[in-house]
Amino acid sequence: MIKQIGPEGLDFFTFSAADLHWPELHKLMPSNGNSETSAKNHQQNIIDNPHIADWFFYKRFEIFFNDVLKEKWELEDWWYRFEWQHRGSVHVHGIGKRRGAPSIE
Repeated sequence: MIKQIGPEGLDFFTFSAADLHWPELHKLMPSNGNSETSAKNHQQNIIDNPHIADWFFYKRFEIFFNDVLKEKWELEDWWYRFEWQHRGSVHVHGIGKRRGAPSIE
């Protein structure tokens, strides 16, 4: 694809969760709701409640993608996928095609 449309037409991205450093996430955790707990407690909260951590990451990514990537990069087409590291922390990889970039076909 790079040879077809050039590097200026495609944007590759990877975003990972700073899940141990998001006080807003840890306030949502059912175990304590206290964002001032230790890093060990934060890690255990994420292990015990992966659905909350994943939802929180997805919402943060969705807002960033819609408000920054699509608007500022002027994306007209994109693809991305979520993956989980061995310890369960989510990240997303993707590619976006900018408006006005040559066709891939």
